[in-house]
Amino acid sequence: MSQERKIMPAVPVRDVVVFPSTIIPLFIGRDSSIESIKQAITGEGFLFLVTQIKATTDIPQQNEVYSVGTICKIPQVLKLPDGSYKVLIEGVARGQLMTWDQGDFIKATVMELHDDHQPARDDQPALIKVLLTKYAQYIKITGTVSNIESLGPLSKVTNLSTLCDLIASQLPLSIELKQGILSTPSSSERLEKTMLALQQEIEWLKIDQKINAKIKERITDDQEKYYRNQKLRVIQQELEEGLSEDDPAVTEQGELAKKIKALKLPKESNEKVMAELDKLKMMPPMSAEATVVRMYLDWVVALPWHKRSKSDHDINRVAKKLDVHHFGLEKVKDRILQLLAVQKRVKVVSGPILCLVGPPGVGKTSLGQSVADAMGRPFVRISLGGVRDEAEIRGHRKTYIGSMPGRIIKAIKRAGVKNPLILLDEIDKMGMDYRGDPASALLEVLDSEQNQKFSDHYLEIDFDLSEVLFITTANSLNIPTALRDRMEIIQLSGYTEKEKITIATRYLLPTALKQNGLKKEELFCTPNAMINIVRAYTKESGVRGLNRMLNLLCRKVLLEQLKHQESSKSKPGLKAKKVSQQNLVKYLGVARYDRTVLKRCDQIGVVNGLAWTELGGEVLKIESVMYPGKGGVHYTGSLGDVMKESIKTAISVVRKFSGKYKVNEALFKSHDLHVHVPEGATPKDGPSAGIGMCTAILSVLTDTPIHATVAMTGELTLVGDVLAIGGLKEKLLAALRYKITDVIVPEANRRDMHEMPIEITKGLKVHFVNHIVEVFPLALQEKHT
Repeated sequence: MSQERKIMPAVPVRDVVVFPSTIIPLFIGRDSSIESIKQAITGEGFLFLVTQIKATTDIPQQNEVYSVGTICKIPQVLKLPDGSYKVLIEGVARGQLMTWDQGDFIKATVMELHDDHQPARDDQPALIKVLLTKYAQYIKITGTVSNIESLGPLSKVTNLSTLCDLIASQLPLSIELKQGILSTPSSSERLEKTMLALQQEIEWLKIDQKINAKIKERITDDQEKYYRNQKLRVIQQELEEGLSEDDPAVTEQGELAKKIKALKLPKESNEKVMAELDKLKMMPPMSAEATVVRMYLDWVVALPWHKRSKSDHDINRVAKKLDVHHFGLEKVKDRILQLLAVQKRVKVVSGPILCLVGPPGVGKTSLGQSVADAMGRPFVRISLGGVRDEAEIRGHRKTYIGSMPGRIIKAIKRAGVKNPLILLDEIDKMGMDYRGDPASALLEVLDSEQNQKFSDHYLEIDFDLSEVLFITTANSLNIPTALRDRMEIIQLSGYTEKEKITIATRYLLPTALKQNGLKKEELFCTPNAMINIVRAYTKESGVRGLNRMLNLLCRKVLLEQLKHQESSKSKPGLKAKKVSQQNLVKYLGVARYDRTVLKRCDQIGVVNGLAWTELGGEVLKIESVMYPGKGGVHYTGSLGDVMKESIKTAISVVRKFSGKYKVNEALFKSHDLHVHVPEGATPKDGPSAGIGMCTAILSVLTDTPIHATVAMTGELTLVGDVLAIGGLKEKLLAALRYKITDVIVPEANRRDMHEMPIEITKGLKVHFVNHIVEVFPLALQEKHT
């Protein structure tokens, strides 16, 4: 026996004895045991496993575990989602526990035990054969698949001691018997104990089989049927009558019955719910199905079937509240006030569905919260971005494991009333896959004629959504037609420069000061500095980027003042910091955007187009060049099919009017034409660049410069007519940002000008045209026209 002692991490285990030469999985959950596993992995790789005397002990001491355990290796470790570990353990050798140090993990001093040194026995092969024969007899009686499969590997074992350990680990012995075999140092004594335990198991199995055979002979088919019927009758009586009135299950069912009655549901819905309650009474309280039914009833009684919030119908007060939280957005505010006016006059009115469409950062989501506050309704936001499962809207059937109602019913429960304001955010970002189309599931929700009887798959009873005020938001109108038809679309355009400055001064800067721990008197931003922040550090339709810049400014000022305070010996209080146009670069860095980036010199073949994107309007360069070739036409810039067709249409229009503008027809055969729309990595499509492409092509063919301060937008037909376009306000705002002076737009869009802010109408000279021939004199230099 070796006297070598080793220090290694130890793990006490419950209800299991690990033998050498065996491999078993263990689940480790105690913090100290998990730390021991980690120490073993990062250390020499050995771990000492020892069995607890009492399995109920949570933190066993040395006197509460057996003195002999097993030194093991860890071939594999798997961390489970609940934080516990599944560890594959391989027994190596027996070990005698010497010391036990309890800390963050158990550190044990272990002396490795070896079999007693005995001369080789000539009868060892015979003993192995006898032991295997006895084990085969045991397997035959049990007949279990796992035991039968274990016989093959065991028949190849040539070491008697190892065979005893392997067979002992397979037998269903008590912990005391297994620990006795493990603690026996002599292989011959271990063989005797294993043979004795194996023989006892065989005898017990024979007796059990004999008893079962006799019982089976005595029970006839009629007796068995009678027994089962009597047993079922007793169980039913226990469920119906055996429970006392004080029993928790009876009390809970009585409370549920009272709550269901108080809901005053429609007859059909009440019958459905009461049937579920009757079903619950017949089930064992701890069964899985009873849990499902109980959760369903909890959801039913938790919903506000008749509870409503008292809305504020004072129109003037609501209007003031809306103005306090949001600047501008007059169209949305006016629509909300119209709704209140109708509700004030008509007691029951179906809730309209408003869809706020606009670029990011213009206040669509926050407007929903402000409307709810102004009207005195609870507010619930549901984010639909990335939702691809229909069950997210309608819920799962309650027969599925883990089923729950859909997001609409969850929102109603969270609000606590049946007339909340529910904001369906990013409705244009929904998808669809094999799990269904959530946009189609919303058709019933957002239809005021149908949502009075909205049916969630989980509830399976109708719920009235007609009093809910739904507001949806989207960045674009990329919404299914049927769904869009159920909503009232309200377009939110980007803010003008003046509006951004007002929003930043009134709302964003005071909020940024508060969020960053600055007082109002500690930072003063001059009007010129604020104008420069809007012009040189942001380029967006909304104010989200502007808000980030103001927060950055507050953090930089705070950091500078705190550094100065800490370096000063007298440690004076923070002084007011004036941020002006001169020191703005110090805090925000070099200007990020140059509004003069558009070249102010007139160029041949380069025209300023106006484009609409989901982020707002943008000025888009359209470039055209001509070079010797064979009459080919090339176009680049990630152009879509519609834009490519616009180029072909523009060439045909130029050729149609080639005589009027003295275009040499031979150029179309002797030269190639190339049209490019920067930025090349950004996909572009749409017909509104038609007149811009035609102007650029004519400029190249006639060698005529185009005014750099002119921008244009309009769809071009083959006969030269200019058709109406969309997104006019966003495009004019973009022209204003880039200091364009003259804008050419279709005559059909003149009707849109009455909604334009004064800043646009005064800052831009808008020219309305019906035909392409009216565009050329406005865009090309006069001496060539």
